[in-house]
Amino acid sequence: MVTVVIDSADNGIIKTIKDDNINGAGANYESKTVYDFKEDVYHDRKIGFFYELAADLGIETGNIHKNNNLVMSTHWGMSYRPSKEEIAVRIDTLKLELAGLQAQFNQLK
Repeated sequence: MVTVVIDSADNGIIKTIKDDNINGAGANYESKTVYDFKEDVYHDRKIGFFYELAADLGIETGNIHKNNNLVMSTHWGMSYRPSKEEIAVRIDTLKLELAGLQAQFNQLK
């Protein structure tokens, strides 16, 4: 049986995977991964941790070819007050996304 153990550390998390029947041969296997979140300002390592944990637990999150793909990402908090520059960047990003969707839509006609 595969067991996933999560332990808290001062600067992140330690994930231990134990398998008491690796490759169906009855052998033991143990793997430890340390996730250091101390300097993870943009949450990239945390997002990677959640994707890997989902994979370790066999949780399907979809894929880039499906219309129902679980995506873990960051967004502004509900009470966050962005600067003018941040708003301008976000508008430009959304315009590019809209242009991409419009191009896909036009190809379907």
